[in-house]
Parts: sequence; C-alpha cells; structure tokens
Amino acid sequence: MIHTLRRNLGTRLLASNMALATVTVVTLSALFLWSYNRDLHQQLTSRAEALAGFLARQSQFAMLVGDRAELERIAASAVANDLVVFVELNDAQSGTPAVRRNNNFGTNAPLIEVRRPVTRPAAQSAWDSGAPVPEGLQQLGTVRLGFSTARERTARLRVSEITAGIAIASLLLGAMVQTMQLRTLLRPLQALTEFTHPVA
Repeated sequence: MIHTLRRNLGTRLLASNMALATVTVVTLSALFLWSYNRDLHQQLTSRAEALAGFLARQSQFAMLVGDRAELERIAASAVANDLVVFVELNDAQSGTPAVRRNNNFGTNAPLIEVRRPVTRPAAQSAWDSGAPVPEGLQQLGTVRLGFSTARERTARLRVSEITAGIAIASLLLGAMVQTMQLRTLLRPLQALTEFTHPVA
C-alpha cells in the first residue's frame, strides 16, 4: 500500500510540475515568436516604404514633363531588385500606368503592397507664376509597389521550427531532471516501505 502511495505521489508530482513547465515554455515561445514576427514585418514594411518613397522622388520630374520612357526605365530598374514583385507608376497626366513585374515571382507570391503619392517639388510649386498650386494639381501621380515577403515567411518558418525544437528538448530535459529529483525526494519513503515489510 505504501509502495502504491509512493508511486502515485511521484506520478502526481511529476505530472503537475510538467504541466506547469509546459505552460511556461509554450507561453514564452509564443511571446518570442510573436515579437520576432512583428519586428520582422515592421522591418520589411519600412524597407518597402523607403523604396516606394525613393521611386516617388525619382518619378517626380518624369511625371512633371510627361516623359513616359523615363517612367518605364525607372519601373524596369526597380523590378531588378530581387525583393520587388511589381512596380506601377501612375502618371496623372497620361492616365496610363508604367507597369513592370518581376518574372521570378508567381502571380500569388506573398507580398506587402505600398502606395506612395508623387507630388510636385516645393520649388516647382513656388516657380509656377508665384501662385500656390491648387490642391488637385499638387499630386503628379502615384507609385504602387509590391514587396516580396517570401524570404520573411521562410525565416519565420525556420525560426518557428528551431523554437519548437528547443522547447521540446527543454521539456524532455526538464522531465528527466524532475524524475531524478522526485526519486531523490521519495527515497526516504521507499526506505520506510522496505522497513515496514519485515515488521509486517
């Protein structure tokens, strides 16, 4: 009876300790992955917005003078970047966008889409007959950019797999340590059990 009590007590203690350890490890892993994914997405969005802003500044003069060939050149050089899925430069004057797509990406490639208005330079606004430019004429066009998140997904998957592996290894190691500790703690009870057999 005492032997059964010792076994049940050890099993219950191990189960409760492992349940607490599992909840702790899963919670910490989830918080780490959430923080990592958020920071990675913010970095990628910042890069996409910076590139869209750069393209908007490059397109200002071409949209101002209606240089379609220059817009096509800007779009073609933009998709040469291995992270750019597509570029669309919409000139408000012509109405026909300059669109280029990177052939390395499929039609359903994961991406972040960023839009950025192309506005008149401040110097150009002041130069136009000294009068303020009407609100509708301030915007020359828009830049629409698709920035690939394929590498981000691969990195997320790899980090998630590594984190899950570390969490499982930690739980197994914790279970082994807990088992050894419980055996040490319950050794006096085992000695008492062995002592009671001759007495019985």
